[in-house]
Amino acid sequence: KWRILSADASDADLQAEGITRLPTLKMAKPPPPGCRHDDLMEARSSIYGTADAGRQFWLWPKKNLQELGWIESKLESALFRRDESSVLVGILTIHVDDVFAAGMGELSGAAHEKLSVRIQLKFKHLPFRFCGKMVTQSEDYTVAVNQMNAIDSREYVTIERQRRTGPNLP
Repeated sequence: KWRILSADASDADLQAEGITRLPTLKMAKPPPPGCRHDDLMEARSSIYGTADAGRQFWLWPKKNLQELGWIESKLESALFRRDESSVLVGILTIHVDDVFAAGMGELSGAAHEKLSVRIQLKFKHLPFRFCGKMVTQSEDYTVAVNQMNAIDSREYVTIERQRRTGPNLP
């Protein structure tokens, strides 16, 4: 009898822990006020699209989850669990800047609220899309997942009966 929820991290790259390297950037054209076209800039935080931006953001929720008592899975580093008095009350997984969680009652809800303040999460209401899948939950707690939008956007190709006899043909 757990309720599911999903959230999106607002401006994930700007919430990152920082970066371990110091990239030097050319000035934008036209340069911002007070800068010259030949000035160089040093980035001190993650930049969207760089190879390390996703990793640096990942370290931020991981740190905050652990500080709030969530325990990282030893098998899957993106999966966390929340225990209260030795009882499992919630699970949570993060994919890039999307969060998917499930839990029971007030204990799990309070934990999600604390996390949303630290990581600036925008919660989605059911039904919601998570990693391209439409997720719904009924009153009896049943969860349904489908990818009908992805299926509907595909072009159907009819393969003639004779062609199906030669699966290795181009």
